[in-house]
Amino acid sequence: MSDQRNLILAIVLSVGIILLFQVFYEMPRQRALQEAQQQEAAELAASGGDGTVKPAPAGAATSGNVVIPGMEGADGRQREAVLAERRSLRIDNGRLHGSLSLQGGRIDDITLADYHEELSKSSPEIKLLNPAGTANAYFAESGWVAATDGVVVPSGDTLWQTDTETLSANQPAVLTWDNGAGLAFEKSITLDGNYMFELTRSVTNNSDQPVTLHPYDLVSRWGTPQISGFYILHEGPIGVMDETLTEIDYSDLQDDGDVEMTSAGGWLGITDKYWLTALVPAQAEQLVANFRHS
Repeated sequence: MSDQRNLILAIVLSVGIILLFQVFYEMPRQRALQEAQQQEAAELAASGGDGTVKPAPAGAATSGNVVIPGMEGADGRQREAVLAERRSLRIDNGRLHGSLSLQGGRIDDITLADYHEELSKSSPEIKLLNPAGTANAYFAESGWVAATDGVVVPSGDTLWQTDTETLSANQPAVLTWDNGAGLAFEKSITLDGNYMFELTRSVTNNSDQPVTLHPYDLVSRWGTPQISGFYILHEGPIGVMDETLTEIDYSDLQDDGDVEMTSAGGWLGITDKYWLTALVPAQAEQLVANFRHS
């Protein structure tokens, strides 16, 4: 009986410590962070700015120490308006709905068919990824960086051609683009019956000059999302590199600067309370991974 009382007391004390930490440290910290974000938005509005919010951390994985191109800002347009005016590859496997923007080749419009904003299944599906140009832009992108100047590679403005109208579990898609100088770029994308995209890319050099290109992948998120701030729940940049779990707070990345890691294999991404968007490179490859805030 005495052992049971000691166990109960230990549990009560542990819960008490967690609650005290949550009430007296974490909640005030989150309120201060939200107030700072509101103040920044107010200053932008007062100065006549367009309301652009600086990007939250983006996970980027590359095969070498190369500079990833900068991402354009968000101008706060409505999601539906952005989607309506562009060319897209439809995405539908029964569990994921949305589209891939053929301009830039980004996976940037994903809703979760099994999850809704309210209890009613007739309510809108949860929106996971959002296009660049919207206030909460959040997307995955892949591309190449040239090792030397003068080589034209795909950018966020590149208009890709597709061999199909819909990407599904039974229908892969191949995106192609020619730079007009002898380089033909190709992305082959498959989607399983759940939530996993697989990308295979290639470049054919039809010129008479050797070219060195470095591939990159990134997840870019604009604005810092409102987080739960619960002590035992991590929300923000996350990854496993060299078999070690790394969790980085948004505030720490803003205060302490970029984080760079190297690893053979692993994965990295950004996690919310319920959802994770992650990059999983080929596990045999040596890669350089970065978490950045700007």
